[in-house]
Amino acid sequence: MAWGLPQRYFQPVQLLEHAWQLLAPGGTMFIVNQGDQEAQAQQRLFDQVGLSANSLDAITSVFSPYKNKRIGWVLTRE
Repeated sequence: MAWGLPQRYFQPVQLLEHAWQLLAPGGTMFIVNQGDQEAQAQQRLFDQVGLSANSLDAITSVFSPYKNKRIGWVLTRE
Protein backbone atom coordinates (compact mmCIF):
# COMPACT_ATOMS: atom_id res chain seq x y z
CA MET A 1 0.00 0.00 0.00
CA ALA A 2 1.10 3.55 -0.63
CA TRP A 3 1.52 4.45 3.05
CA GLY A 4 3.48 1.31 3.91
CA LEU A 5 0.83 -0.71 5.72
CA PRO A 6 0.99 -4.34 4.58
CA GLN A 7 -2.30 -5.49 3.03
CA ARG A 8 -2.71 -8.25 5.65
CA TYR A 9 -3.17 -5.56 8.33
CA PHE A 10 -5.73 -3.56 6.37
CA GLN A 11 -9.00 -4.71 7.95
CA PRO A 12 -11.33 -1.68 8.07
CA VAL A 13 -14.50 -3.63 8.88
CA GLN A 14 -12.90 -5.38 11.84
CA LEU A 15 -11.33 -2.12 13.05
CA LEU A 16 -14.64 -0.25 12.93
CA GLU A 17 -16.50 -3.08 14.66
CA HIS A 18 -13.83 -3.31 17.38
CA ALA A 19 -13.74 0.45 17.99
CA TRP A 20 -17.55 0.50 18.22
CA GLN A 21 -17.54 -2.39 20.72
CA LEU A 22 -15.03 -0.52 22.89
CA LEU A 23 -17.11 2.67 22.92
CA ALA A 24 -18.96 3.04 26.22
CA PRO A 25 -22.71 3.67 26.26
CA GLY A 26 -23.28 7.39 25.75
CA GLY A 27 -19.85 7.68 24.12
CA THR A 28 -19.22 9.51 20.87
CA MET A 29 -17.02 8.44 17.97
CA PHE A 30 -15.70 11.11 15.63
CA ILE A 31 -14.29 10.01 12.25
CA VAL A 32 -12.72 12.26 9.63
CA ASN A 33 -12.11 11.26 6.03
CA GLN A 34 -9.99 13.01 3.45
CA GLY A 35 -11.89 13.64 0.22
CA ASP A 36 -15.18 12.49 -1.23
CA GLN A 37 -13.95 9.04 -2.32
CA GLU A 38 -12.75 8.21 1.17
CA ALA A 39 -16.03 9.50 2.66
CA GLN A 40 -18.02 7.31 0.26
CA ALA A 41 -15.92 4.30 1.27
CA GLN A 42 -16.56 5.20 4.93
CA GLN A 43 -20.32 5.28 4.31
CA ARG A 44 -20.11 1.82 2.75
CA LEU A 45 -18.27 0.59 5.87
CA PHE A 46 -21.00 2.01 8.12
CA ASP A 47 -23.62 0.26 5.99
CA GLN A 48 -21.68 -3.02 6.03
CA VAL A 49 -21.32 -2.96 9.82
CA GLY A 50 -24.88 -1.72 10.36
CA LEU A 51 -24.00 1.60 11.99
CA SER A 52 -25.84 4.85 11.49
CA ALA A 53 -23.54 7.89 11.39
CA ASN A 54 -24.39 11.56 11.14
CA SER A 55 -22.41 13.36 8.46
CA LEU A 56 -20.85 16.67 9.40
CA ASP A 57 -20.15 17.34 5.72
CA ALA A 58 -17.02 19.42 5.04
CA ILE A 59 -14.87 20.33 8.03
CA THR A 60 -12.67 23.41 8.08
CA SER A 61 -9.94 24.56 10.42
CA VAL A 62 -9.20 28.16 11.37
CA PHE A 63 -5.84 27.07 12.77
CA SER A 64 -4.42 25.16 9.83
CA PRO A 65 -6.30 25.14 6.52
CA TYR A 66 -6.52 21.67 5.03
CA LYS A 67 -4.89 21.04 1.70
CA ASN A 68 -7.64 18.51 0.83
CA LYS A 69 -11.33 18.48 1.76
CA ARG A 70 -12.17 16.78 5.07
CA ILE A 71 -15.53 15.14 5.76
CA GLY A 72 -16.57 14.33 9.32
CA TRP A 73 -18.87 11.75 10.87
CA VAL A 74 -20.28 11.42 14.38
CA LEU A 75 -21.69 8.25 15.94
CA THR A 76 -23.10 8.10 19.45
CA ARG A 77 -23.58 4.83 21.28
CA GLU A 78 -26.90 4.53 23.09
